[in-house]
Amino acid sequence: MKIEENLISWVGNKKFRVFAYLIGWTIMLSVPFMTYNFDNNGTDYWGTGSKALFIASEHLIFSLGFIIWLLPLVEGHGGAFNYILSSKYFCVIAKISFSFYLVHPMVIFFSVYSRPDSHYISHFTYIYNFPATVIYSCCFALLLTACIESPVLALEKLVFKKSK
Repeated sequence: MKIEENLISWVGNKKFRVFAYLIGWTIMLSVPFMTYNFDNNGTDYWGTGSKALFIASEHLIFSLGFIIWLLPLVEGHGGAFNYILSSKYFCVIAKISFSFYLVHPMVIFFSVYSRPDSHYISHFTYIYNFPATVIYSCCFALLLTACIESPVLALEKLVFKKSK
């Protein structure tokens, strides 16, 4: 309980909020660029331990940076950014994006496994397949949201309505 109180209390100070935004963005942007020297100098630039440590912790480090950046926004100190993200239009986009997240692996698997020949990896293949995958996934996500998620939410409101 003490940790949560301390985290929320420092968000009230403007200097700490600005510090949290800067540190959060710095951490989030540094994770993808850590491999720059590795990509330019070959696979032997990093030792085995360094590679293992990076692979084991890159998602955790990025998530911690995101949490540091997001905490002031969650506490209501985001200003215009908080206003934009809390608009009603983003609620609809969030529902569709969750359905997109659920549907797009099936679209990719169907695309790859329905080929009569093996999948040839090239820039052209990805440039050609990416828009098709996005369009099909969006269509199926809209269908999933409209036909399953929205009716279930409406039914849930009817069944579990609050008693006065």
